[in-house]
Amino acid sequence: MSGEIKMTLRDEMETLLPFYLNGTLSGVDLRRVEDWISNDPDSAEALIEAENEFAFVSDENESMHPHSDAFRRLAQSFANVAAPRAPVAAR
Repeated sequence: MSGEIKMTLRDEMETLLPFYLNGTLSGVDLRRVEDWISNDPDSAEALIEAENEFAFVSDENESMHPHSDAFRRLAQSFANVAAPRAPVAAR
């Protein structure tokens, strides 16, 4: 058993759709996705689903903002960890 996983054409194309949508797909993969979208009627459903997921993730990313003093608190915690500790007096 080689352990190789066989993907269908649709699986391969759906895997590439996020990269197609964010504009980072190029070369042979870009042409394959564009051909698939142009020639396979079922691709429209997959493209709509990928667009919806892409929009949702983009919106979620835009809505996440760190607290205004997050960097100061992070820097302080690093400083606390890195600060030399005074030796503990023997009892």
